[in-house]
Amino acid sequence: MEDMFRTFDELLRTMAATLRGRPMADRAPSSGSVDQEQAGSPEYRAMVDLLTQVHLAYMRSGLRYMNRWIESCSTYYPKIVHALSNAAAKPDRRSDAIGAVMDDLKAYMREMAQLPLDESRRLQAELEEMLQTFRAAGGDAGGPYRRRRRAKE
Repeated sequence: MEDMFRTFDELLRTMAATLRGRPMADRAPSSGSVDQEQAGSPEYRAMVDLLTQVHLAYMRSGLRYMNRWIESCSTYYPKIVHALSNAAAKPDRRSDAIGAVMDDLKAYMREMAQLPLDESRRLQAELEEMLQTFRAAGGDAGGPYRRRRRAKE
């Protein structure tokens, strides 16, 4: 986990240094390093800006995913625990309580299975919109744009 945060911190520092138009001072220049003239060009800055926006979109997507996961857990866990305690407390109504547990458990599993699909569609739509804006600004002379469906909000 610590390595992940260290890598993320390094990525943010690199992006910040690149946005200022200068390579990081504490790194030896690599074969992929950018010279001052290239770093100051509008095309380069536009690409770095797009890359920054893409990474921020990934982070927002991850946070949205985690938020919805926590919401689902906090919605269904109390229901399931309550139904299980009812099943244990009232043996004569156990089959009804077990049925309620199964209904809640199925709903929870459906929601959790749908969650990554919804978020990936939403992220893909966000990224496509960024790319379309980038292309419209003249940042890319790429091939034809393929329209995709829009994710539900």
